Amino acid sequence: MKQSISELKGHIFFYLENLNSYDYILLACLLAGFLVLMIFAFWALFRSQFLGAIFILLAVAYLLCGGYFGYNYIEENFRTRELQIVNSKQLAYSDTFLLDLNLTNKSSKAFHICRVNVEFIKNSKKQINKIKNTIKPLKSVFAQTKGRIAPNQSVELNMTIYNFRPQDYNITTFSQCF
Repeated sequence: MKQSISELKGHIFFYLENLNSYDYILLACLLAGFLVLMIFAFWALFRSQFLGAIFILLAVAYLLCGGYFGYNYIEENFRTRELQIVNSKQLAYSDTFLLDLNLTNKSSKAFHICRVNVEFIKNSKKQINKIKNTIKPLKSVFAQTKGRIAPNQSVELNMTIYNFRPQDYNITTFSQCF
């Protein structure tokens, strides 16, 4: 529990340190829309409890859906990138796993910092076990680049994972660049 709280804290600080102006514009629009809907909700609450409850649910749905789709829009249009697994290898006489990744900047602006998350997920034939294994992966590691990545430039990342010998797994990768 303590580790997950510190990981969450690390993710929040990573985002706060690296957000751009359009991220702040999205957050301001979400907050303003949420406040307007909540004002209507309280106004409607005095008229009809049902209508007030509908506006409160609408405000929460706006905040959640707007944040999700707004973030995806920014990621797809302003921070386009491609992450590929080039090579993965388990050393024969050691519990060391080697992973080579290639990160390519497909956007029109340079990236100054990128964080690459890699998760090793245990394979399963049952759907409920797949969901459970996705929520709690075998191992989760990340690497961070600090150098400038120009548009259409590729950076190779080499990751070494010690004390890890997976069997029957999938590798999931995710990147965040600013």
